Amino acid sequence: MATTKQITITEYNGTDYDVILPKSVYTVAGTLLGTGWSGNQQTINIPQVMADSAVIVSSTPADADKYTNSGILCTAQGDGTLTFTRKREATSANIGVNIFIL
Repeated sequence: MATTKQITITEYNGTDYDVILPKSVYTVAGTLLGTGWSGNQQTINIPQVMADSAVIVSSTPADADKYTNSGILCTAQGDGTLTFTRKREATSANIGVNIFIL
């Protein structure tokens, strides 16, 4: 299985080396399944996430009320996974999330 790595690349410009940085922010969409909750937690697979990535998570605009009313927070991450916890069992519908990986 392929892995995602963040690297710094240099390029010779004729007199010295320029640093070429990778894209600084990745955006990925995910879905919290209404039937995927176990003990008020759910883990989803996001292959681009590393355990040490800086991650910002928000709901999609269409699902903001469901996300907020359920008290959902991203509470853990690992290589390729994000775990969400909900404080209230407010909905059984799917909830879209936007993930920003810095």
